This record gives sequence, structure tokens and C-alpha cells, in this order.
Amino acid sequence: MRALRELLPQPLLAPIKLGFGKGVLVVAAFDYEDTSIGPYREVGIGFQCRLRRSGPLPIVPLFAERFFDDVGTWVHFLPVTTQQAHDAGREHWGFPKIVGDIRIDRSADSITCEVSQNGEKLLHFSADRPGRSKAMGVPMRFYSQKEDEVLFTELHIDAVGATTRIGARARLDIADSVYTRDLDREALAKSKPLEVRWFDEYRTMLDRPSIRYRASA
Repeated sequence: MRALRELLPQPLLAPIKLGFGKGVLVVAAFDYEDTSIGPYREVGIGFQCRLRRSGPLPIVPLFAERFFDDVGTWVHFLPVTTQQAHDAGREHWGFPKIVGDIRIDRSADSITCEVSQNGEKLLHFSADRPGRSKAMGVPMRFYSQKEDEVLFTELHIDAVGATTRIGARARLDIADSVYTRDLDREALAKSKPLEVRWFDEYRTMLDRPSIRYRASA
């Protein structure tokens, strides 16, 4: 929690507590095959938080995100594979995007992803399929900052996939790079996966931010 608090730029947001001084890091890989700006890949690193004024209730908001509508991921690092995706994300959401190389290898039972830039490895992660896929719908919410505003964006994903918290298997390795050295790599090496979400296919619409907060609030 100490490391996460240091990465939040504004007191408006607070990381969700798991207890025992721990918070929640999120790692996600997306392979967008058909979008209004063409196909591209994206990998996000962030952590789960909510508005500080909502109170310090631990754990529950994380597992009941449908009912706690301010639960979202603060986007900390967001590499993409095209310049157009980079420019749109920075212009409309202030996302901390860079353009890099993203390799995603998927089998029927597992997925691996590696992010690099100019031949330098930035991160690598892998996950096992959490179970049999079925139709599902889940919310996706995230926070970002653009100039003097904290932006909250909410969208809905219609997907075919699976999710699990019991027996989730995943691994994350982060290199010491200019983009990731502010993350507590020692703590992450000791951490264990809390949940894995796997989408075989998904559809969504990314609209403009839903709510804008003054960053000094």
C-alpha cells in the first residue's frame, strides 16, 4: 500500500486495501482486431482504487465492483503498438502511453505476453486459462489524469470468456527500465495472483470520459 500511495498523483483517489498492508496491481493485455483506428495491441499496468471520499472499506468493493460504481483502475503505464492509438489515448484521456512492440502468444490453455521497445524488454507476463468459457458481461472502469483534471471512464464489455479467483495462475516479471522502475519490483516478485480474467472474444465501445474531477479536489 505504501508503494501504491506514492504512485497516485492526487489525494482524490485511494488504493483499495486487501489487508496486511497490501493493495491490488492490475495487468491486462488486449489484442484489438477491429477498431475505428485500426488493429493494435495494448498492455496496461495500473492498480485498483476508488474515490477517497467513499471511505476506507477494504476488499469488499473489489469483489463487488458491479455495486460500487467508483471502483476503477488507475492507469499507470500503457504501451501500444501504433502511433495513432498512442496519440488518441494521450489526447482524450491523458494516458501514459508509449509506442512499443507487444508479442502475444496464446494457446488453448495459456497466454504469454512480452512488451519491449527498441529491443529492450520492459515486462513479461503469463496466465493460464481459468476455466471453461461462457458468455459474460463485465464493467470496465478506469481513472487517468489530463492536465488539471482526473478523468473517470466507464464502459461495458460483452465477452465470451472465463474468470476465477480460486487457483488463479499467473506470473509477472518487470524489467528495470525508465518506464517501470518506480514500481516496487521486490514486492511484486513476492506477490500472488488474486484473479485471472480470460476473454476469447469481446466487444465494447470506448467513449469519452464519463466524469471529470478537478485534480486538486
